[in-house]
Amino acid sequence: MARPPTKEQFDEFAQVAWPRLYRSAYLLVGDHASAEDLVQTALAKTFGNWGRVRTLEAAPAYARQVLFNTAMSWFRKASWNREKPTEVLPTTSDRAPRPPSRSATGSAGPPRGS
Repeated sequence: MARPPTKEQFDEFAQVAWPRLYRSAYLLVGDHASAEDLVQTALAKTFGNWGRVRTLEAAPAYARQVLFNTAMSWFRKASWNREKPTEVLPTTSDRAPRPPSRSATGSAGPPRGS
């Protein structure tokens, strides 16, 4: 039976795996800063569960799966990519018009059958 990789092997693995994980992360999230955050988070989670990695050959696939699962959990969060910092706040005229409410149209929905 193969021995699990050591902590020293993780350090070497992280340096070697970073570019490939970063490319995958960039394709998932679409910007450099978020991709770096995603890789760092995935490597931290991989390190935390390093004892589960059975062989060093399995480590890239394990880290890639952690990266993907982490990205999916980010996507599920409502505001992960909606808020963007800006220099100037938008005015009310910059916003898209809202559809009329029910009270404004005078209709409370479809007529009910009797």
